[in-house]
Amino acid sequence: LRSNKLETLDGEVLTHINGFDVTDQSFSQTEILVPTKLFTNYFSIESISFKRTTTKRKVNGCTQKYYRARYKDSLISIARKYDIKMDNLKEMNNGVRFVRPGMQIRLCN
Repeated sequence: LRSNKLETLDGEVLTHINGFDVTDQSFSQTEILVPTKLFTNYFSIESISFKRTTTKRKVNGCTQKYYRARYKDSLISIARKYDIKMDNLKEMNNGVRFVRPGMQIRLCN
């Protein structure tokens, strides 16, 4: 039973669900979990497509959490650049009145 059934299954799947290499002879008396057809169909990676994204992923509508201020930046210019309402930018950066180069300005929570 063991050799006939295991030869048709993916060794990496068996190793993953059992936690050890099932082909290792030192585990000959150990019970092995074998995936059912439902398990195999549900966790099949044949229908999954992997695509690399070149754009930054938005989290809560925000592409980055902080901005490092540069020379001649102001709260207004940063708000315009990242399309943030001035009131929201001031609220996130409580106490910041003047932007200086090198400051970390919070863009989102």
